[in-house]
Amino acid sequence: MPSLPTLLSRRPYTEPVKEVFIPVKTPDGEVTLRCWRDSIYEPLRREILEKKVRVWVKDIQIQEEEIQKQFLSEGPHPSKRTIKDFLLILKNILQEEYRFLRNNLEGSNPREEMVLYESDHPLILFLELPQTFTDRVFYNVETLIPDPDRDLVKDFIKRHNERDGVMLLKVIWDFE
Repeated sequence: MPSLPTLLSRRPYTEPVKEVFIPVKTPDGEVTLRCWRDSIYEPLRREILEKKVRVWVKDIQIQEEEIQKQFLSEGPHPSKRTIKDFLLILKNILQEEYRFLRNNLEGSNPREEMVLYESDHPLILFLELPQTFTDRVFYNVETLIPDPDRDLVKDFIKRHNERDGVMLLKVIWDFE
C-alpha cells in the first residue's frame, strides 16, 4: 500500500511559521500531534489531539504545462498537434482511471504497487505511472499517434516516468 503523507500542513516544508499535524500510532489507537508557532521567534509548541486525522486525495493531475515545455525543449520533438493529441490521451485515461488510482492511493482498494515521490509541499506527492496506466497510454499512442512522432512520444514516456519526471502524476492531498 502506498504511504499517505505523514506530515500534514497547508504550507510548504520550507515555511518556518506553520501548523503541522502528525498522525501517531499508540498502543491505545491513533492520536494526532499538532505542532505550531505563531512567529519565527517563538519556540515550537505541541499539543496531542485525541482524534485521528482524516487524509484523502483531493485531486490527481497530469503535469500538462511541464510536459509541453519538456517536449519542446528536447530535439527532435513531435509536432505541436501530436503533443496536443498525446495530452488528450493522458487526460482521457486519467479520467477513466481516476477512481481506481484514488482508491489505491487512499488504501481502500490497493491492487497495484504505487511509487510516490515527495515534493516541496507536504500535501503534494508525485506518482509514477502505474503499469496498467502506462500500458493503456502505450496502446493509445501506438494506435492514435502517427509515425514518425509515435516513437518520439514512446521514448519520451520512458525517459520521464521517474523521480522528477514530467510524466509523473501530481497527487494533491487534503486533510481534516
